[in-house]
Amino acid sequence: MYAYDWDPETGGYVLRSDDCKFSKEPRPVYSDELDILGFGAKFGWKYPKCDDRPIMWAESNNYLYRGRKVAQTRGGSIYTPPELTEIEKPEADGCDLKPVDIDGMKKKNADILDSLVNATIKEVYNQWLETRDEVDLFYVAFSGGKDSVVALDIVQRALPHDAFTVIFGNTGMESSDTLETVRVAHECCNSMGVTFHETSSRLTIAQSWALFGPPANQLRWCCSVHKTTPQILKIRELVGKPDAVGLAFTGVRGDESQRRKKYEKLNMGEKHSGQYAFHPLLDWNSAELFLYIYSRELWVNRTYKKGVNRAGCLLCPMSDGHPEYIKAKCYPELLELLIGKIKDTSAKQFTPSAMKRFIDEGFWKKRKSGRELNLGYDSFEVDSKDGNLIVKIDRKVPDSFKVWLKTIGPVIQEGPCSLKVEFAERLYCLHALETDDGQAKIVLDGKIRDKTDILFGSLLRSVVKKSLYCVRCAVCVAECPHGCISMNEGFAISDACVHCHQCHDIYQGCVRYNSIKNPVGVTSVKKKNLDRYYTFGFSQKWVQSFLDNGTNFWDVEEDCVNKKQDSFVHFVEDSGLGAENREVKDKYRKWQPTRFFEVVKSIGLEDDRAWGLIYTNLAYSPLLGWFCKHVTYGVSYTPEHLKTMLESEFENDAKGLQRRNVVDAIKAIFTSTPFGTTALGFGVCDCVVKQSATRTTKTLNSIIRTPWQSPDALVFLYSLYRFAEAGGEGYRQFSLRDLMDTSIEREGVSPVELFGLNHETLEGLVKALSVNHADFISSTFALDLDNIRLNAEMSSKDVLELFMK
Repeated sequence: MYAYDWDPETGGYVLRSDDCKFSKEPRPVYSDELDILGFGAKFGWKYPKCDDRPIMWAESNNYLYRGRKVAQTRGGSIYTPPELTEIEKPEADGCDLKPVDIDGMKKKNADILDSLVNATIKEVYNQWLETRDEVDLFYVAFSGGKDSVVALDIVQRALPHDAFTVIFGNTGMESSDTLETVRVAHECCNSMGVTFHETSSRLTIAQSWALFGPPANQLRWCCSVHKTTPQILKIRELVGKPDAVGLAFTGVRGDESQRRKKYEKLNMGEKHSGQYAFHPLLDWNSAELFLYIYSRELWVNRTYKKGVNRAGCLLCPMSDGHPEYIKAKCYPELLELLIGKIKDTSAKQFTPSAMKRFIDEGFWKKRKSGRELNLGYDSFEVDSKDGNLIVKIDRKVPDSFKVWLKTIGPVIQEGPCSLKVEFAERLYCLHALETDDGQAKIVLDGKIRDKTDILFGSLLRSVVKKSLYCVRCAVCVAECPHGCISMNEGFAISDACVHCHQCHDIYQGCVRYNSIKNPVGVTSVKKKNLDRYYTFGFSQKWVQSFLDNGTNFWDVEEDCVNKKQDSFVHFVEDSGLGAENREVKDKYRKWQPTRFFEVVKSIGLEDDRAWGLIYTNLAYSPLLGWFCKHVTYGVSYTPEHLKTMLESEFENDAKGLQRRNVVDAIKAIFTSTPFGTTALGFGVCDCVVKQSATRTTKTLNSIIRTPWQSPDALVFLYSLYRFAEAGGEGYRQFSLRDLMDTSIEREGVSPVELFGLNHETLEGLVKALSVNHADFISSTFALDLDNIRLNAEMSSKDVLELFMK
């Protein structure tokens, strides 16, 4: 990825030979975009209405003409145009703007571009040579966007034209301009002798959005259902075998997102097991990409000419800003269809104007489950707290339940309502019992005792979800490498199933269930008293004073008065620093220092471990418990976002006062304690502080959670025991996958939800603790399986004593 300099002579840019550590992803700006956004009308800019050359360039929301920043946009959404600001006149005296000299730009960059392109072509060719003995079908994953247009051209230059094919995954959400680009690419492939295929899901967009609910930041079912699964099935059809191995040449680039920066150029099983993907453009930036497009005179999707920076689906939860406004202006028909599905599936009881705001400000993108949808509650409930496994279903046991059981192991029918399933050289007996109200129970004989039982129970839950929620989206079909699942004309599983369980290796067992899950009978956090900290929260100063003075705090801390006292006493209770002594009548002094108090005081508040312990306890209180369960790591939340998320918690809060109090308390907590520091990162605030002669005001712009940079092993161990104790008796054995799955509704708060730990960090902490504190925790890691066991004779209180040694 090369750096670049703006070139006033051509109006373009010149690549430099030095590497670019960070690209601003420049893109061309055509007259169409200037017209749609209104630059000419507002600022009097004059420019030719040319379609073949850009007028200027943009980096994010900044517009550059001949290397000078002349304007910028701010905001913008589906219904709201962006705010335009002119920084300086592009041309003096109202002269016409000059289009970019594309030919001159090409000449100045010819040598360095040739070097980059030749290296990329060589990589593609070598990758084909190295893997052609193991790959059944090479193909270009074509989307109609600029990246896949370049990827297709690179591949057709690198490989014989009969050595690969092109597959376009039609999601049904593409713009008319993208479909026109696909048509042009199809004709071009035909002229070159390259085969071109189009795939699509059996579900239409209208059907899938109604069944799954709209996709969201954390629930992007759309890619699996509408793109990758149809492509995998097409590969198997073309090759003629169920375990066909495909290698996709993609247009994925690292600069497109933080997640993609971590990709390797060649990977296996990134989207589906058994499939390769090669990303030849991974290290390219958009400056190199557009230069290549102009140099090769490739087709430019008109979506880009209108000002949309990514030509994917028209309504995507990962998109925001003024491109959404442009899509709404240019492609209203399809966009309104999708917006209609958001309205139809939302559980929000909004007025039309409030619903418009809900959509316009992107609140629909934030959901993590089906609680925000009107698709109903879960059709089942699992009871396993006493070591027995009972699944309660709100209807008769579906016929498909027994069919899906075949994927776990051989099934033996014992009687009308009983059967046995062979798994891991054991026989598990299940009873399906109907109740008087037309519902049913599935009961597993015996208690869940060891790792094998736990795994069987997990697979059984997956079978229940599949049998209750399957709409034949075919993701499970794509995951089965042996072709044992059929959903063409109905649903069937072959007797040849080898019980590899890969069809269960789907998040939550079923893509649809994961999107609309809405458990009943389970409460993850206390809903009452979310506003128990009023607007004040608590501060490091108050906590230190309480540690120094104990119950005398109420006498010496002069600025903690009135409602602030009530707020802080709630903190003392929630944090575990105080326990109630009912013999003391004073409402504040009755909260006496605890052993936890002594531990935290011994550690000292200058040590992050103290705050980690406090935060762990607060995760089981109403406010911080809600925060840990609902606020996702790495996502920026404005106060309005948080207030909207809190609406379901305060159904009678017509004026929004309670929600405002909660957000103000969150602001106070994370700006006045180390919780909001970058080291801990539990809630880092973008906050404007203004100081007057009499008061300090803090205006919260946004808050974002980032992982604890250096998590302490003993704090982690304490959080594991708190997690296990909240799960009930017998909940002392689980896996890393259980901890990583933050979508599960449960009483305990996983260390992943608490501290943002990734799989690698979790595994390292567990292994280290298993060696250094084997009397508290043991673990086994073998192949892809792991098992974590906490000592049933120990408790979180025992873990605290480790800090005193």
